[in-house]
Amino acid sequence: MTESLEWWPLGLAFNAIIGMSYFAIAWSLLTAVDRNDTWRTNPLGVATGAIFLTCAMGHAFHTLHLMEPGAVGEASRFGYDGHMLYADAATATVGVWYWTLRRKFPSFTRRGSPYDRSVDQEFVRWLIAEVIEPLEASIEVEESDRRGPTTLHHVVDEVTLKARARALQYLETPVEGGGS
Repeated sequence: MTESLEWWPLGLAFNAIIGMSYFAIAWSLLTAVDRNDTWRTNPLGVATGAIFLTCAMGHAFHTLHLMEPGAVGEASRFGYDGHMLYADAATATVGVWYWTLRRKFPSFTRRGSPYDRSVDQEFVRWLIAEVIEPLEASIEVEESDRRGPTTLHHVVDEVTLKARARALQYLETPVEGGGS
């Protein structure tokens, strides 16, 4: 038995874990897109779900090839080495880690998709309240303390006003297709 043949049982297990994790991630993303009927308005969510789905299929096939009898299975088992093992171990770890993170970020999972527009709107509201408004207030205080505003203050003030206007415009823009 060669050295590469000794690694394949662990590779089989890791690829099975990766495949199951990625199928579950794809399922959660794509069912959220379907539930919210955002196939057309959420292309990033659809594409991310599709990436996880195709990766899951690839790792499922790796698992099947490692289990396959005959020449194909023997070649897969022979070609599986320590480098592949480390890569698959890291990938399986990340797949499992993703599920532990879902519990820590329920606002993403409650809405169904991290690419849901309501998450974007929540971020824009936070940006206005926590960044733009305090920045505007500090500019006003600094300008009232000086005899005249500096060029830098004019630039920052203009950028802040444009950011506020664009953020508010984003919040007021209706979503095509009636999705969130």
